[in-house]
Amino acid sequence: TANKTNGDKVYSQVVNGLPVMAEPGTMVFHYDKNGKPINVVKRQLINSQKLRDDRPLISEEKAIVALYRYNELDSGDRLSEGYLYYDKILTVNGYDIYLPVWAFEAHSGRDKYILKINAFTGDNLSV
Repeated sequence: TANKTNGDKVYSQVVNGLPVMAEPGTMVFHYDKNGKPINVVKRQLINSQKLRDDRPLISEEKAIVALYRYNELDSGDRLSEGYLYYDKILTVNGYDIYLPVWAFEAHSGRDKYILKINAFTGDNLSV
């Protein structure tokens, strides 16, 4: 569950034990200015299939080390705890491919941004 700045609430579908953080796979409750729900938008992933057997994931600590290795963090930057979830990485032949990702909210001075690391390989997915 996530609260948006406008008061809407977003719920994520869970696949293989991890939440999906992409527009497909979410349910969004919209509220009016008085906090009364006015509508719900539900998007669901269907026919999801595992493409590989279970592989070990890197730890949150190794994901943070990877962020330093890729020069995504400077000394003095602050980092949130890591969130492990599925993120859409690419589309192949009309099929969306999702990978487990470690995501962190980073703060550098007044700037705030999201950093992502592939939880299988430790590759940098931040843009």
